[in-house]
Amino acid sequence: MPRHEQEHILGALKQLEDNPEEARPEPLAGRTAWKLRVGGRRILFIPDRERKLFIVTTIGPRGDVYKGSRP
Repeated sequence: MPRHEQEHILGALKQLEDNPEEARPEPLAGRTAWKLRVGGRRILFIPDRERKLFIVTTIGPRGDVYKGSRP
């Protein structure tokens, strides 16, 4: 992944940590996971509200990230 995309993803994760409402994550239908759009990529994560954590499960291209395991 190009460095500028890595930095964009890290920035989005930082925004999710600092202000989740502004980051605008969306729940995935039928799953416990949520998604965060970052350009053409998606970050799938599971929020752990009790420990105030976001557990990132997948980062990948929009079309491929939803294939495979279903958190």
